Amino acid sequence: MMTPFQAKKAALVFALFAFILLSLGSWISGARVLAAVVRGVEGFFIFGGLAWAVCALVSTNEPQDKKKKKKRPQKGQNLDQTV
Repeated sequence: MMTPFQAKKAALVFALFAFILLSLGSWISGARVLAAVVRGVEGFFIFGGLAWAVCALVSTNEPQDKKKKKKRPQKGQNLDQTV
């Protein structure tokens, strides 16, 4: 699992990748620079938002290793009890 901070970082990386891919792909295909940038910005918001939503569903508030630790009773806790 991932923390909320890792989810935001993953969404940002995915959004930047989508922006670059859409902008360059549109420009190479013959679009004007402004139209290519607008398509890149649209892709940034759409795919970044989608990635953030998916990662937010998967993320947890506390790290995985803290969840697996079980509380063990302290030594000598049951010595005070009478038989």
